[in-house]
Amino acid sequence: MAQNHARLWAAAAVGAERAEADCLLASLRWHVGDRAGQWLHLQLALDAVEGGPHTPTLARVYAAHANACLRAEQPAEAVRWADRALATAGGALDVVRRALADKGSALLELGPDHAAEGLALLDNAIAQARAVHDLDTLGRAVNNGLPARWQGLPPLAAWQIYDDAHALVTGLGCETAAGKVVRQGVDLAEQSGQWQRGWDIVIARLPVETDAVERVVLSVKAALLALERGLDDEAVALHERVVVEGHGMDQYWARIYMALLDVAVSARLRGQGEALRWRLAGKSGSRWRCWRSGPAGGDVPPSRCVPVSTLPTGNSPSGSERSARWSSRAYRTA
Repeated sequence: MAQNHARLWAAAAVGAERAEADCLLASLRWHVGDRAGQWLHLQLALDAVEGGPHTPTLARVYAAHANACLRAEQPAEAVRWADRALATAGGALDVVRRALADKGSALLELGPDHAAEGLALLDNAIAQARAVHDLDTLGRAVNNGLPARWQGLPPLAAWQIYDDAHALVTGLGCETAAGKVVRQGVDLAEQSGQWQRGWDIVIARLPVETDAVERVVLSVKAALLALERGLDDEAVALHERVVVEGHGMDQYWARIYMALLDVAVSARLRGQGEALRWRLAGKSGSRWRCWRSGPAGGDVPPSRCVPVSTLPTGNSPSGSERSARWSSRAYRTA
């Protein structure tokens, strides 16, 4: 429905209004997994306004490109586009907030040497977003900074950062970010060896999660935790839920999670041991490879399978396939 309205808007619009419509279409195409469509509409938006005066619309187009590059794991490009957005935003404070969040997130992706600057920009974005109740930017800025904030800290301090972030987004009613923060909390639980805490927070979130994609991803996380603890019945039930709710879902990060769970559950049910090596195909043109991490023949639980994916054509502006790193960044709210 939203895409139909946006297409009608774009067809009737010219200039700046056409650019705004194409930015909306780009976002909608990404959310349904059409990365090539996203880049097409971003280019159309740029064509509609580039070369003209510096206007808030031009800045929004630059910010949309920054966000797309961040989603495509091109942090250096994301920083460049965000800088263009900030330079042309003028009084368009919504663009400033978005560009600060994306630039800060991208700097964190560039490595520890950029972490301090990246977190400072995210703090700025959070403060500005909180002042005007911009929950979308707030949620992205809070969530995207979490791994860097607790990196290297003892578990007690790391969990305090998680608790503060979760209280902030839920207290302000930022439901779009709450599930993603919980997902990162599960990662923290695994890193700190606190299985029960990870299980408790994901099981508490699942019944209230309203985002369909996030609900599938959280179900995968819960199923993998269940497999680690030997709760096979719970894992199978969660896997069945993922199969039903994830049918037709084309967001690549959700498909990575679903592929991982397919491998882990199959490994447990079929008893193929630690030498398991799978190739999953037919994922709407994508290719997936999954294998166990750890030494060959080692005692590695199924949930430690590590997928390495070749993302579908269209994830980058060139449309070429490339390898993607697996990490908690598959969560990203960018």
